[in-house]
Amino acid sequence: MAQPLVSVCIPCFNAEAYVVQTLEAVLAQSWPHVEIIVVNDGSTDHSWSLLQGFHARGVQLIDQPRS
Repeated sequence: MAQPLVSVCIPCFNAEAYVVQTLEAVLAQSWPHVEIIVVNDGSTDHSWSLLQGFHARGVQLIDQPRS
């Protein structure tokens, strides 16, 4: 029996103070079948540049204008 996929969706708006800690916590979980999706909602701080370092670790990134 296949293990279920867990999807973690993280909204991000000007979250540079805690977005790295948030992603590290999710990546440290022991469940093997996880997809992580972060939606940057028009951040004006350095959130987007911090997020881009997680793309290589399998985190899906979506950047959109503030809505």
